[in-house]
Amino acid sequence: MANGQRTVDQVAPSLKSLAIGSAISAAAAIIVFVAFIMPAEFQRDPLGIGAVLGIKGLSSSDQGSGQGMEAQQSSVKEAAPRTESFRVFLAPGAGIEFKLLVDAGEPILYSWEIDGEPVTFDLHGEPLDGPDGYFESYAVGEASTGGSGWFVTPFEGTHGWYLHNTNKTLSVFRATVTGYFEEAD
Repeated sequence: MANGQRTVDQVAPSLKSLAIGSAISAAAAIIVFVAFIMPAEFQRDPLGIGAVLGIKGLSSSDQGSGQGMEAQQSSVKEAAPRTESFRVFLAPGAGIEFKLLVDAGEPILYSWEIDGEPVTFDLHGEPLDGPDGYFESYAVGEASTGGSGWFVTPFEGTHGWYLHNTNKTLSVFRATVTGYFEEAD
C-alpha cells in the first residue's frame, strides 16, 4: 500500500442470489401491501388484520358518518386479491405488450425483472372507452433490468408493460402482480 492507497476487491452477486433477494423482497412487499396498505388506504381487508389493528379505512374522509361506513362496506371485496407470476420471452429486436384488465380504482402491486440484456419499457394504462391510441404512462425507462412498485388504476381498462428488446440476444421478462385483475388478451 503505497501512498495511503488501498484496493478493495468486490465480488458481484450471482444471478441466483439476486433472484432469491428479489423474490424475498417481492414477497415481503406483497405481504405488507395486502396486510397493511390495502386496509388503510383502500378499505379492503382480505386478511382481517386491518380491523384487528384498527387501521381499516384509515384514509377515508367519511370515516365518522354512517353513510361513509356503508360505502366502505359495499366496496370491500369478498375474495382476496390474486397474485400471479408471468414470464414472457422477448426475441432480439422485438417489442411486445403485456397487459392486465383492471377496473378503475384498483390497487396493483408489481415486481418485475429481466433475465438477459436490459430492455426499454413503458408501464402504462389504456382506458376501455378512451380514444384510439390514448394511454397514460406510469413509469418509463431505457436499459432497464427490472423494477417494483404499486399504483391505483385511474380508469377501467388495460394496464401493463410495453417492452422492447433492442439487443441481439433473447431476454426474458418475469413479473409478479398482486391485485384484482384479469389477464387481457
